[in-house]
Amino acid sequence: MLQLRRRHPGWGAATIRADLRTDPVWAEQHLPRRARIAASFKHAKLTRRYNRHTALPAPVPASAGRPHEVWELDAQGPVVVEHRGRVCLVNVIDTTSRLKVERDPCLDTTNPPRETYQRVVRRAFLATGLPRQLSFARGTVFFDHTTTSPVPTRLHVWLRSLGVAVRFTRVRRPTDHAHVERVHQTLTVQTVLGQSWPDGTAVSAGLDARRSMRNAQIPCRMLSGRASLQAYPEAGHTGRFYQPEWEAEWLDLNRVYHDRATCRWFRRVAQHGSVALGGID
Repeated sequence: MLQLRRRHPGWGAATIRADLRTDPVWAEQHLPRRARIAASFKHAKLTRRYNRHTALPAPVPASAGRPHEVWELDAQGPVVVEHRGRVCLVNVIDTTSRLKVERDPCLDTTNPPRETYQRVVRRAFLATGLPRQLSFARGTVFFDHTTTSPVPTRLHVWLRSLGVAVRFTRVRRPTDHAHVERVHQTLTVQTVLGQSWPDGTAVSAGLDARRSMRNAQIPCRMLSGRASLQAYPEAGHTGRFYQPEWEAEWLDLNRVYHDRATCRWFRRVAQHGSVALGGID
């Protein structure tokens, strides 16, 4: 067993035990239990240390059928716009009413930074109000990929301090963002392909005009042939008003402290004796 482990470092105790059962020499022999085999590997220093895993706090699932319980935010891969080159489009959609809350064209970049997403979210809050929950994919701007027990990012902390719950898609489950993925496809075909704008301001104005048209007039198959605001007239605003100048008074770090009190973070001490948490030594 130790020889097999040395030849195949990726084979675990269960794999090696099962492999021996297929060998005629060992098929009828009594073999140690998996735990005993694993212990022998550890004694022979043939194991590697595993990082302990903890998840970020997850909000309670939102109530079905109510607008602005959950927004999905995602950046589409860059598309080519005539006279403007590659443009990365950030979309925000309400999952219940299918309201296209915000659509921001990011010029000259394929990977928008945190500041861009924060600007997009502020614009959405200013026009439509605060939602209950905001859903992100597991991109590096939104989610700490440096460890198996992640620390909330600055964007995550900012939203929680404003009273907006943050949720993430499951690993390798793009269907968790099915609504916004569909919006990427539909709005790109209807508002970008074949269009030409002289500058970034014109791009934004053209996209906003088409987004307003889709929300108010263009029928949606998922809403029985009605537009978002026809099916959900109340979806025009969340009822939770927002202004950027109110943030200083609204920011409530107690919400952040409450979330962090439910978390545990495991880190290895570096050779020089330091520990990094959230990218800070």
